[in-house]
Amino acid sequence: MTQYDDFEQSLASIGEEADNPYQRLFGLKFNPFPQVPVVTTAPTFCYNQIELKENILQYIRNTIAGQKAAIILKGEIGDGKTHLLRYFENIITEKLSEIVKDGFRTGIGFFVDDPGNGMQDIFRKFMEWQKREFWDILGCDILKHRLNAPEHVVLYLRGAKSRLLEEEIKEVKSELPEWVQIYESYLYQQTMNWNIAKAFAGLINNLDEDYQFRQMLCWNFLTAGKISATDARKLGFSTNQIADIEIVDYFAGVLNIIGTMYRGIFIFIDELENVTQMHRTTKHKTYIGFTKLLNVMPQNVMLTFGCDTEAVEWIKNEDIALARRFTGELLIHGAQNEQNAREYLTKYLAQARPDAETGDELSPFTEESFRVLYDTLRTLPLGLSTGEFLKYCGRALEQALKENKSEIDVEIIQQITSF
Repeated sequence: MTQYDDFEQSLASIGEEADNPYQRLFGLKFNPFPQVPVVTTAPTFCYNQIELKENILQYIRNTIAGQKAAIILKGEIGDGKTHLLRYFENIITEKLSEIVKDGFRTGIGFFVDDPGNGMQDIFRKFMEWQKREFWDILGCDILKHRLNAPEHVVLYLRGAKSRLLEEEIKEVKSELPEWVQIYESYLYQQTMNWNIAKAFAGLINNLDEDYQFRQMLCWNFLTAGKISATDARKLGFSTNQIADIEIVDYFAGVLNIIGTMYRGIFIFIDELENVTQMHRTTKHKTYIGFTKLLNVMPQNVMLTFGCDTEAVEWIKNEDIALARRFTGELLIHGAQNEQNAREYLTKYLAQARPDAETGDELSPFTEESFRVLYDTLRTLPLGLSTGEFLKYCGRALEQALKENKSEIDVEIIQQITSF
């Protein structure tokens, strides 16, 4: 018998056990408190956050109807702004992109995790958020639905040569250069920028032997913002790099291209407070970039910023022109007071109860253990945040499970909060 036999036997028996320890001890189907938010799971809304959700949905409806918006979602650190932004981006891309009406897909989402070093980084992250395949499909959809390109041309560009007859392939090779030129001209009409038009046309053109290298150069130009001067001349670009002063024009041009197939474009930029920590010159350029982007972006774009509450006031004071262009501010309330914390706790517990009618109870927490947990976490250096509160609720549940207790008492709270 090896030293691992007991472990292996215990491991094998797990799948045979009908007993759910969460059900047995706490009357819960699972531990409902996430250590890390899951973007595919809707955030739990409390108090004004139900109104917050409705406000965001109304902005989404308005954007699809052709009214652009620039929104600040503000709240304290750890109160769930990132989770909310990621969730809405995910659900928009998953659900709205599949709904087609009047030849348009309903919506597409993009997420930028932070502003980086300014508009160049924001544009790069925006371009890279959707996989390369998205941009290829977008180009083929434009050719098919806006330019009426033949099916065999679209299939060839999509890399589906195996679905074509030999005669059709010969026909494509003779027609493709003209269709790429038509596509390039169409993109120029949407963007008034030949570099963008040539770069996007180069992404889908797969006719010659060097097409993969050319596609890589075009992608590097659109994301990294720079290629060699020699390569730029080969591609017919007027420049080998996208200058800072031009980046917003490129951004707006790409949004126009997306808008030819999508009724709503939803961009979620997180950690806007990081802009306030930039070098003075970079910060000033970023403020100007945002202001210009809000001026020139198409009417079917919704730009949502996640930002720390205090930093919002800093930005308002530092750049009045930018502040005036915000359509609205939405506040996400976390567990900053006992009433909010109690509602978060009971709502998360309700998600895991087989019987929803018991969702207003604190069990397996006691009134005393809840108060001790709340009072202890309030003393944290950064204050009490929703994320920290939920994390420790989950730890308390796991500790009680470990000790085979059906009730989370004060002793368990003291164990998990012994900082």
